[in-house]
Amino acid sequence: MDVIDQRSPSDIRSFLNTTLAQLVHAVSTETSDHGHHPLWTWSAQTRLFSLATTKTTSPWLPPHITITNSQFLGVFFFCLISLYAMPISPYPRTSRTKQLVALPFVLTILLLPLLFTCPYLLIHMALAVTAIATSTRLLDLYYVQPWTRVPSRYYSRSLRDTARSKKSDDINKKKNTDIKVKDLQHYQNEPLMWDMHRFKIELWSPVRIVSFKEPTPHTDTRNKRMWTFSQLSGCCLVYSLLLDVVLFLLSRFSVTDVQNLPLFHYGLFVTGGGAFIVYFILSVFYTIASIWTYATGRLADPQEWTMLDNYLPCFAVSPADFWNNWQTLFRYIWVDLGFLPVQRWSRHLTPLAQECLPLMSVFTLSGILHAYVVVAVWREPIWSQVVYFWIQGMAVFLTKALERSLPGQYLRHHYASGPVAVRWSLHVGGMLVTLAFHVLTVPFFMDPYVKSGMWLAVKERSVLWWVYGKEV
Repeated sequence: MDVIDQRSPSDIRSFLNTTLAQLVHAVSTETSDHGHHPLWTWSAQTRLFSLATTKTTSPWLPPHITITNSQFLGVFFFCLISLYAMPISPYPRTSRTKQLVALPFVLTILLLPLLFTCPYLLIHMALAVTAIATSTRLLDLYYVQPWTRVPSRYYSRSLRDTARSKKSDDINKKKNTDIKVKDLQHYQNEPLMWDMHRFKIELWSPVRIVSFKEPTPHTDTRNKRMWTFSQLSGCCLVYSLLLDVVLFLLSRFSVTDVQNLPLFHYGLFVTGGGAFIVYFILSVFYTIASIWTYATGRLADPQEWTMLDNYLPCFAVSPADFWNNWQTLFRYIWVDLGFLPVQRWSRHLTPLAQECLPLMSVFTLSGILHAYVVVAVWREPIWSQVVYFWIQGMAVFLTKALERSLPGQYLRHHYASGPVAVRWSLHVGGMLVTLAFHVLTVPFFMDPYVKSGMWLAVKERSVLWWVYGKEV
């Protein structure tokens, strides 16, 4: 500290300028061992990356069998509609029989994208994502919940919110309590014999948590948090336009271009890829919400619609902040299938294991879901996805540990109550560190998508590409 204090302001400025110049030079240049390689590919040169991305000489899945688009879609949606219709059907008469009948349908949904493909690659990609998402949800509904006798969080929260929305006099409170207890008892006896109330709850989730509160008309402006049709449709239009622009810009890059981009440009490309996913999910979400508000004449409540309160993860200041706001559609499923079972299993272990293992189980489950997609569509190794999400899980764990430490508490205090300049500096610094971390670790996640040129397969979805794409 004495040496630093003895430096003049000009010396400090000179030191900072020199350090910044060296940093910019390191970012903008390419280092190599055998030829020229972008700086970000240091992780791609590691032994771990090689093990995670190398295909085996004897693939464990046969080549895809090509069927028509109509056959692919028809079989998939027949199974999906049958599985959602079965719980409200009086036949079969018992939940156990419905579980036996449902098993071939669930297996068909899972195996269809793995074993078959169709001429239009975008359909195969979309149904592979839908297959693993819906099958995970259906496995929870048909097998996990009946086995644990614990209803889904969507259903239990709906009952709680419905009771809270009623009047608070003693008669109505007793009536609502009796209804809630009766519903839960019926669920525990026959978990797959639904009424229309339960069907609406499960069908809407995880997009909307149905609470059956009193309707909120468009003219009700007392609650400023409510969203109107014009607000939702405006957001839908903005996200759709941004999605089109991002997809058009990504289509300018070939696979070879991406593999040889400098660090800064590769960071922009990765940011564009993440933006494409986020904008696509948000455009679909706001489209559904705007149609609902227009059809029902009600305002959208952020406590019901699961993504209205989220902010874009590009403004995250840490890995934990990023994943908390990445997308919340499947948060309850990951918690129910991954976090809570491991948390109950690890409660007799050390405090470190009690905190780390449930968190890592969620990221492991997410890695398996993403690995299914890359195997089903491109026959790529699963370990690139699993390793990537293990790295992210460890980063989230270390972030939370750092936040509890003395330096972390000091930074959080100044971030919450310090001067505006200090808060902005900490926020921008956190964003840059988070972005750098993702750029240096994302090659594990991006490897199967870069090899296949996934963004080129969906470029025709962009209106700008049809207008300008063929001229470039």
